[in-house]
Amino acid sequence: MRREQTPAERIRAVCSPGGTTIEGMKVLEAHDFYGMIAEMCDRCIDRAYALGK
Repeated sequence: MRREQTPAERIRAVCSPGGTTIEGMKVLEAHDFYGMIAEMCDRCIDRAYALGK
């Protein structure tokens, strides 16, 4: 059975240390990208419930 990779494992798999992609990831992390995505999902779900969907 194949196990799914965690986000951190995927990042390590595609980002070379000192490379361009890891530099981009550092910017996303510094601006709390994951927090923004989580808040966005929460608000969408809340609104969907409010609309009765």
